[in-house]
Amino acid sequence: MNNLKFTLLFIIAFIQLNVNAFSHKNITDQCLTLNEKWLHEALELTKNTVGYSAPVAARTFAYLSIGNYEAVIGMEGNSNISLSNYLNNYHRKNWIENPEKINFLAVANEVNYLLISYFYRNMALDNSKKVKDLFETIKKEYYPDISNKINKKSSKYAHEIVNEIINFSKMDGGDNGINTNFPKTFELVKCDSCWSKTYPGYFGALQPFWGTNGTLVLKDSIFTTSIEYIGFSTEKDSRIYLESQKLLEL
Repeated sequence: MNNLKFTLLFIIAFIQLNVNAFSHKNITDQCLTLNEKWLHEALELTKNTVGYSAPVAARTFAYLSIGNYEAVIGMEGNSNISLSNYLNNYHRKNWIENPEKINFLAVANEVNYLLISYFYRNMALDNSKKVKDLFETIKKEYYPDISNKINKKSSKYAHEIVNEIINFSKMDGGDNGINTNFPKTFELVKCDSCWSKTYPGYFGALQPFWGTNGTLVLKDSIFTTSIEYIGFSTEKDSRIYLESQKLLEL
C-alpha cells in the first residue's frame, strides 16, 4: 500500500507541476474539471462494486490518474513530459502528429470512460448505464459542436492511449484482483487494526496474494524503504489516530 500511496502522490505532484506549462490553459482547466467528474464517479463505483477492497481501489485510482494526465499532454506535442519516462515498463508509443486536429476534451472524456469501463468491468448494469450517461452528458456540455471527422480522430487517439495503459496495468500482477480474495483455508484474524469483510458481496478486504506484484514508479524502492513506520494505535493522542482523523475531516 505504501508503494501505491507514493505513486498517487507522485502522479498528482507531476500533474500540478506540468499543468502550468500548458499554453492551452482554458482547455486544460476544462479537462481538470471534467476529470474531477469522472473521479467522483469512480469513487461511487468503488463503494458499490463487488471486490473493490482497499488495494484494488488504490490500484485503479493510480491508473485512472495516469490516464487523466496522458490524455491531455499531447496538446504540447512533447513526449518528454509523459509519465512513461517515470514509470516501470510504461512505454508510450502513440502520439498525435497534429494536435490542432484533435479535440482534447473529447480525448479526456473518452479516456476516462474507457478506463472506468475496464477497471470496473464487473459493475452492476445500472451503474454501467450511469457511466455511459455521464460520458454523453459531458460530451453535450463540453464539446457539443464537434465535427464527425475530429470526433473520430479524437476517439482513435483516446483508444490508443487507453490500450497502452491497460496493457501496462496487466504487468503488475493485480489485474484480476477483484476476483482474487482469501483462499478457503485462510483464517481471518480479528483485531482493531484488521480489515473486515466489506459491502457489497462481503468479500475479504485485503487479498493476501495476487501473484507477482510490481511497482509503478521507477526506483520507488529508494523512497518507500525510507518511509517512517507509524505504529498502529487506537489512542486518540497517537500519531496514526491524529493523522487518520485529519483525512476523515478533509
